[in-house]
Amino acid sequence: MNEQYLIYAAGFAITFLVSFILVVYGFKKRSIQLHTFFILALLSICVWSFGSLMEFISPDITSKILWAKFSWIGITTVSPFLFLFVLSYGKHEKLLKKPYIVLLLVMPSLITILAFTNELHHLIWANIIPVSTNLGVILVYKHGLAVWLNLLYSYPLLIIGMVLMVYMFINSSKVYKLQVAAVLIGIATPLILNIIYLGRISPVLVDLTPIAFGITSIFAAIGVFRFDLLNILPVAHSKLFKNMTNGFLVFDNDDRLLEINSKGQEIFKITSDSIGSKFNDIFGKYEKLTSFYRESENNAELLINNKWFNLQKTPLYDKENISYGHLIIITDIDKHKKSEADLKENQRMLKTLISNLPGVAYKCKNDPQWTMEFVSEGCLELTGYPVRDLLMNKKIAYNDLVHEDDREYVWSEIQNALEEKRPFKLIYRINTADLKEKFVWEQGRGVFSEYGELLSLEGFITDITDSKESEEKLKNSLKEKNILLQEIHHRVKNNMQIISSLLNLQSRYVSEEGTLNVLKESQSRIKAMGMVHEKLYQSDNLARINFADYIKSLINELYSSNYINSELIKLNIDTEDLYLDINTAIPCGLIINELITNVIKHAFPDLVNNPERLSKNNHGNIYIKFSKNKNKYNLIVSDDGIGLSLDTDFKNTNTLGLQLVNALVDQLDGTMKINRANGTEFIINFYEQPKNSMNFDP
Repeated sequence: MNEQYLIYAAGFAITFLVSFILVVYGFKKRSIQLHTFFILALLSICVWSFGSLMEFISPDITSKILWAKFSWIGITTVSPFLFLFVLSYGKHEKLLKKPYIVLLLVMPSLITILAFTNELHHLIWANIIPVSTNLGVILVYKHGLAVWLNLLYSYPLLIIGMVLMVYMFINSSKVYKLQVAAVLIGIATPLILNIIYLGRISPVLVDLTPIAFGITSIFAAIGVFRFDLLNILPVAHSKLFKNMTNGFLVFDNDDRLLEINSKGQEIFKITSDSIGSKFNDIFGKYEKLTSFYRESENNAELLINNKWFNLQKTPLYDKENISYGHLIIITDIDKHKKSEADLKENQRMLKTLISNLPGVAYKCKNDPQWTMEFVSEGCLELTGYPVRDLLMNKKIAYNDLVHEDDREYVWSEIQNALEEKRPFKLIYRINTADLKEKFVWEQGRGVFSEYGELLSLEGFITDITDSKESEEKLKNSLKEKNILLQEIHHRVKNNMQIISSLLNLQSRYVSEEGTLNVLKESQSRIKAMGMVHEKLYQSDNLARINFADYIKSLINELYSSNYINSELIKLNIDTEDLYLDINTAIPCGLIINELITNVIKHAFPDLVNNPERLSKNNHGNIYIKFSKNKNKYNLIVSDDGIGLSLDTDFKNTNTLGLQLVNALVDQLDGTMKINRANGTEFIINFYEQPKNSMNFDP
């Protein structure tokens, strides 16, 4: 065993040991995907170097071939794992999805299987030639097609990885350039030596690529232990630092600006060209910023270029705990400061508003004493007690002020509202400090937590004593007026009844039929008007009557006064539940009175004069329909009698009844049409009359 043999063996062994140590260290430090790929790449180097070492020192050819096959596990996987490490180091997360990783490892898996089954196809080694050298027996391999396929697959991965690292090297700061350079050299060295071996450029028959990976392991160790390779990611740092919403400034101990991110440049309206300049040269015009920078204070809020910012100053130390500069973090708090100012102004306005309200704003507990946690200054004027006496029941509880007859009502109303989670409104009485009784109006609601727990009650209480007294006076006044109005309607109705009675008495002394009919018709009209006053007198609403009830009562009176059997002339009423005031009800009632009277007298002469002819199929019908469409009323009075003569002009007639109907329709601003088919049908449309518009002059 000569010296050269020992050098090769030592090279393989050192590569294996360094790689193995880094694998163990990386395994302990692992926390992110980058660490996993770092471990796998070094593990591939371990397998390759260990297999090459065992092949080199094995005494027989069979063992050498077996360990050569074992080496192919590392040979096929080292390039993909290094490539994945570079992608992870550069934060190319989109390319690190599980399906892509599995696809990347398909080719290495196939090549490894071919290596272990070479005897079947000779795609890895077409021929293996043992050669005796001063190092012992060395196997010289004639590489098959699969080896070149592996090169075509592995080399592009390594080259792309190197290109990415060169890009990162160019775009990284100084501390990260050293880190990237360590990784770049670690990838390039074995690639170059492998090309030399496969191209037979060197006379050495032993594949020194595993030893070259020893250099990779050494540079990985430098990166790990000197440049914190596993702890700092330059591209991630760059992206994070540049895209942060806060401003970051890094200064050394000589007050030179070492780094500033985009947000910091935006805040101070400077560019990255200022990096390397002294603090005073860049920020000297900001007096308060300079004071903050020079003083020991580590936190401040400053107005910079018309915007508010929070500044935090943090010293920076190296591993030996020696200060080498400091970091200033700048946070935009302009919206917060403005919101804070708006909040203070709103609080001031709210306090002013509450203090000037004619009542009490409060916050209290939901307990039987209504324990006050907050009471506004209006408390003194409302209750006679100062705020301090009511707060937390110091001298008196609010419940003690509530009139004893109202306490149960107040408690019940508020508890019901709280149970239904709705606002409450109530009126009750309180007793003031000077023993006066006041009516108050309270409105409030429960305040609930996000979990539905009742926290407190908040609301407002105001004095309504004057309003309540005015309301009582108004009610009494209205009651008196209602009584008076009822009395008026009653007296009008009685007076009309007297007139009707007088006409009835007078008719006893009249024998001439025409005069008797005039008296009876006048009596009927007076009754129709008197009935309106009677309905108003009997109604709760002294201004309007239910006209459907009125029509029925009026027709019954007409049937009774004319001695008409309801089976002889049947009445068919179809009317909506409508209410009319006196100005509309009286003329409308008179119209119905005249038309129905006319039907009774003239529409069914045969039945009226010969009532014995009444039968199931031989009787008369009167139809009354009363409805409303928006603000327009529709009255239809019809019968199936002999009908109105065709030569009768109802607009120009000598009969008093139809003259009266025309005049009343005009008074109602209405229209009237007549239909003479199958009896007679009067169609009248009119509008409700405004108050105090009754002015009938036939």
